[in-house]
Amino acid sequence: MNKKTYPICFILMACSLFLAHISINRLSDLRREHKLNDEVILKDAPPEIVFTTVALGSFRGLMANWLWIKNIKNQEELRFHESYQIAKLITILQPRYTTAVNHLAWNMAYNISVTVEDPAERWHWVQRGISLIRDEAMRYNNNDPELYHELGWLFSHKIDKNLDDANRYYKIQWAIEMQRIYGNKPDWKAMDELYINALILGDKLEKAGVAQATAYLLKQDLKTLLNNIVLDETIPTQLDKVLTEDQRALLIQYAQETHSAPLEFKTLQLALSDITSFKDHFMKLQENLSDWTKVEAFYRRSGKLPKAFSETFNHLPPKTRKITLDLISNFLKRRWSEMHYRIIPSIALQVEKEISPDLEWRLPQAHAIYWAWRGKQAGHTELSVKCERMIVQSLYSAFQSGKLLEYRDGDKLSIDWTNNLKLADVVKRLNLEAIAKTNSSSFKSGYGNFLKEAILALYMRGDTKKSREYLKEYAKFNNIKPSPDLDSFVSDMFLELYKSSDENEVLYGIHNLLRRSMTLIIYGPEFEASSSQFLNMAKTLHSNYQIKMKKFSEGRQIPSFNRILNSSRKDFERRFPQYKGKLQEMIDSQK
Repeated sequence: MNKKTYPICFILMACSLFLAHISINRLSDLRREHKLNDEVILKDAPPEIVFTTVALGSFRGLMANWLWIKNIKNQEELRFHESYQIAKLITILQPRYTTAVNHLAWNMAYNISVTVEDPAERWHWVQRGISLIRDEAMRYNNNDPELYHELGWLFSHKIDKNLDDANRYYKIQWAIEMQRIYGNKPDWKAMDELYINALILGDKLEKAGVAQATAYLLKQDLKTLLNNIVLDETIPTQLDKVLTEDQRALLIQYAQETHSAPLEFKTLQLALSDITSFKDHFMKLQENLSDWTKVEAFYRRSGKLPKAFSETFNHLPPKTRKITLDLISNFLKRRWSEMHYRIIPSIALQVEKEISPDLEWRLPQAHAIYWAWRGKQAGHTELSVKCERMIVQSLYSAFQSGKLLEYRDGDKLSIDWTNNLKLADVVKRLNLEAIAKTNSSSFKSGYGNFLKEAILALYMRGDTKKSREYLKEYAKFNNIKPSPDLDSFVSDMFLELYKSSDENEVLYGIHNLLRRSMTLIIYGPEFEASSSQFLNMAKTLHSNYQIKMKKFSEGRQIPSFNRILNSSRKDFERRFPQYKGKLQEMIDSQK
């Protein structure tokens, strides 16, 4: 290089540095505006994220690319055992790249799962896909609508739909899992209002010297009272004037800690410390139950408190004991729900308020709706439309098969599902709202199909009044005049499902209807009408086929209805001998 060019190079370098200095502030503003700064991730991030972000810096991308290549090679060679760990590492290296996470989760739930035959192993990979989004990616991007939508899609499409041969196994396993944490129906209100208990708070204040505090608090909106204390430490005059400074501090501490750290064990102990002398009492427990983590581990395994633990509260008055154990159970349940499944009771309450309180949380449709609802609330225009569509479709599916049926024969648990007719009106409302908003032909077609299914399902459950209402709506929607007769309409629609002239297919249909009729007996009085209707439809199908085939040779005929009925009946009585009398009653009532 010529020495004469040195000054020119220095001048150019200086100008470049000056221009970079001028633009750096604007670039920093843009990074902050679009949340591209690493500190967005580093805040409250786990140690591995902080380490990879700071230590690897720009090399994170190269490492992630190498892991992608390794993952593809492993999959081509059918070596799947590392897939989840590699996907987890990619998520750690590129925590904001949610498109990659979604693809990796989809790959495990859809591609890898179907390479194995065993339903349990397939379910393992579907769970891995869910876990990658819910347990890993959401730790770093808790409000990302893409993650909400993708997680909802896994519940809606992979688990709920019958596209996978093992889908029934998935549903049963998910139902068992949800039953263990929530029981038959989650009490979201009890979990959300965990510490809003006038008896507990009143007991604390009375022990601090405030006479009749419980009587006063029972008359108050305690949620508003505690929220006001959290916001500005405002205490109602009637209560404030009788409090000492120490009592005032106790009330403020209770409000603030139960608001800011509701899932911490120290907060639970604060709530219980006065009502049960809990701190001293807890230290006297048996050694193997002497800390919260062991109690929680037992609760997560069994869905209930350890017997020895519960019995240590037997010295308390019955009412106080119940309040104490309920609070501990709801605390562990909420902690389990939020920290593992990321289902927040306050949000679940909003979903039920806006959609329906009759969602069945042991089945996948409710979870698809929950995640789609959260995605819709995020405000991303394009995703909001997709999430809204998912809500409508999942609710329609919940109407079709969103009521859980369970039967326990000794230690054996049998799980099935049927129509959730309580959701009919909300499905109708949401479809009409969607049609008015979008004028979409797909929504119109879906609504027409829903009305037909609702007419049939309500009729089969014995609710002919509601079925007629939906038939009127169907006739109005399709401009059919005059409105058809209900019995004829249902009969024609039902026979349309079995219009085959093949005797084997018709026999299968009759046996299927009889099996359904008999199985419904074991689920209680609610399904007695349905049981009878399925038996009647089996008779109608048999009679219709015999009339249609009368002109053909004997080879096209099928056995008499009584012979078919007896065959199905013997099979049912062999499996459920305790229901033999109930079955006879149902059959006799139809003669």
